[in-house]
Amino acid sequence: MTKKSQLALCNTLLLASFLLTSATAVAMLLMQRYTPWLMWTHSAVGAVFIATAYWHLLLNLGAKRWKTYPKKSPSVKISFIFLVVTALSAAAAFVRGFIAPFNPRLQVIHGWIGGIFIIICLLHFFKHHHYYRKLYFK
Repeated sequence: MTKKSQLALCNTLLLASFLLTSATAVAMLLMQRYTPWLMWTHSAVGAVFIATAYWHLLLNLGAKRWKTYPKKSPSVKISFIFLVVTALSAAAAFVRGFIAPFNPRLQVIHGWIGGIFIIICLLHFFKHHHYYRKLYFK
């Protein structure tokens, strides 16, 4: 598989998992109560989204340039920091979600961090939307 076809697959999975993660997050906000099946769904789709975002960074930066590139680009550095913090807060919120009594503090904190990460992802998407236009609307 060429790098271009890997990137096309990665971007397609990234877009799909982004939309599903956002949809399950909105559903959890609208439900405003503890729903384990929704939390499991959001966690699974979110894990795919975070893994795919990491894969996207590695494909675009390359394994050798990965350690030096974020020092040169503040936007990539900020994106990567929010990716890691979102993943860590997701793990903490997931574990805390199964400890009685249910207290949504960590979930709310994760929601705010994840919301900021989603905004960063949207800004990146709109900056590079021409790639998706070429890929899907030939």
